[in-house]
Amino acid sequence: MWACPSCGSRLEPRSFVPDHRGGAPAAKSFESCLRQCDSCGIGYSNARTNPTLIYRDGLQNVPPEVRSGLGESLEDALNEVNRPQKWAKIAFSTSEDALTWTTFTALTRAHSLALVAERALDLPVPSQQTLLLWGVPQPYGIQAGRALREKLMRVEMDLGENPRSLSEPDVIVAGDSEVVFIEAKYRSGNDHAGRDDARWNRYLSNTEAFADPALIRGSGLYELARNWRIGWDFAGEGRFALINLAPPELFSHEEVALEMFERGLRAARGRHFHRWTWKMLLDLLPVHPQWLVEYCRQRNIS
Repeated sequence: MWACPSCGSRLEPRSFVPDHRGGAPAAKSFESCLRQCDSCGIGYSNARTNPTLIYRDGLQNVPPEVRSGLGESLEDALNEVNRPQKWAKIAFSTSEDALTWTTFTALTRAHSLALVAERALDLPVPSQQTLLLWGVPQPYGIQAGRALREKLMRVEMDLGENPRSLSEPDVIVAGDSEVVFIEAKYRSGNDHAGRDDARWNRYLSNTEAFADPALIRGSGLYELARNWRIGWDFAGEGRFALINLAPPELFSHEEVALEMFERGLRAARGRHFHRWTWKMLLDLLPVHPQWLVEYCRQRNIS
């Protein structure tokens, strides 16, 4: 018997019509959860074991201490076409976006963004760094990062991307002459593409960003390659780093592909690629407030 994680009420599962395998249909939202607490707005996915929590209101999936501005940022995310999907996914306890929002908002409030750039670039940087999450300047509503957002859009459109479905780096930390892109992963692996996928051509062609494009294709790590090319162009003559942020088990599982990817990069002119665990990122915080400790413990990243 399952209980609501908020109020403790016992949740009686609703009846369902079995699918072709004899199981319950997958839950794609709170409303389709068979086990749900209507008063708290929390349900369990329909998996038989280790179900995911799904919230009626996705904003409940981040701590109250960092909830302000999240809804507006989702509405303003760079990829217009993907905005409804971002809203749907952030309601799941397994959401990478919810984890990214929570941790980087905590870093911003602790004035620790410069430490991210310093560690990634291996040099001192100005303390004033600008944060963009999904292409949206943070804290939401500030004007300081609007020019960076517009520059990012120009770089991507120059590469031939669709203006309504532009690439959306999870995190950008930028100063006057340095920039760090971060591709965050939590419960899913890095996005792959086959060697002959036509999408490679846009990012591997007409650039010095890659020492060996054949190795990059062979790695299959299309999303990381796209971020590297966009970040390379965005940085111009400045310093640039790309961080793949993920649980350690992802790096173990993708070790061969990541090593091939790294060998294919042109890591010159102050350009760096890193693999960071979530714990490495959180260790940059001078103090871990109790709400963040509990949040990270629940997600097994502390």
